[in-house]
Amino acid sequence: ARAEEPRKSGEPPRWLLKRPGTDGGHGIEIVGEGHGVLDEGGMGNVRPDYQSRLAQRYVSNLLLTPDGRKFDLRVYWIVASFTPELVLYYDGTLRVSAGNFSTDSDGKGVHLTNAAQQEGGHSSHDESTRRPMAYLWDALESHRRPGWPKDPAAHVDCEIRRAIQAVWRAYEPARGARDRRRLQPLETHDAYILLGADFMIDTDLNLRLSEIQSGCGLPTNTKAVREVVERMIPDIADVVLAVKTAPFDESPPHAAAIALARSRGMEVLANGGVTPEPEACLRAGAAA
Repeated sequence: ARAEEPRKSGEPPRWLLKRPGTDGGHGIEIVGEGHGVLDEGGMGNVRPDYQSRLAQRYVSNLLLTPDGRKFDLRVYWIVASFTPELVLYYDGTLRVSAGNFSTDSDGKGVHLTNAAQQEGGHSSHDESTRRPMAYLWDALESHRRPGWPKDPAAHVDCEIRRAIQAVWRAYEPARGARDRRRLQPLETHDAYILLGADFMIDTDLNLRLSEIQSGCGLPTNTKAVREVVERMIPDIADVVLAVKTAPFDESPPHAAAIALARSRGMEVLANGGVTPEPEACLRAGAAA
């Protein structure tokens, strides 16, 4: 093995190196085949200063917006109760880069859609950098490609919700471990938490999970995200209060909170050990 060279100007990106515990796209390096990650000792070992990084392969065949920009999805989900569990899906937006996409670009804001990496950062009011989910559903329908599912919007929506269910079920066994690293706040009877999830979509409509956030930001600098946040916060508060004020022997558990959540457009992803099939998956299956 040899020490790898940094990504050269115009070289296609291959990897993202992420520093844990950072947000806003900070602490992320976009690298080519190596970027000096390997040591020079001939053993191919990772250099000590990179051993704490998370490496994610760069997805080169990403689906772009119809106007040629890179985007990802930021969606929100809520653990309204840990015991018994109640996990709900809310909604989200598209995070869109401010400029047209090119793998040859050296600009970080072209490759990362975080608001902090765009010109003006979180103080920018560029409405094109946050778009409602309805924009994506319409774009998938009006720009459908050969080989895509018959209902591409239902397919993507289904995969988002299934992915969150898989993340929650993967975390669940760790909840019983004595030395587990729990979500914060600690999982007491009255605990709840708002979480974020970031996804990318490739040109074959494969969904790619980028990150799960236990401290997701709630920006209000553009209309699309402001409408979600200003609706979501009171909705979550009402549902959590419905969980906490329900009789201890409520049967089935969370019945009132679930009815309220559904009336606010949320969907149950997990409830008391049950992982129901998301409604979008039923629509996708019916269209197949």
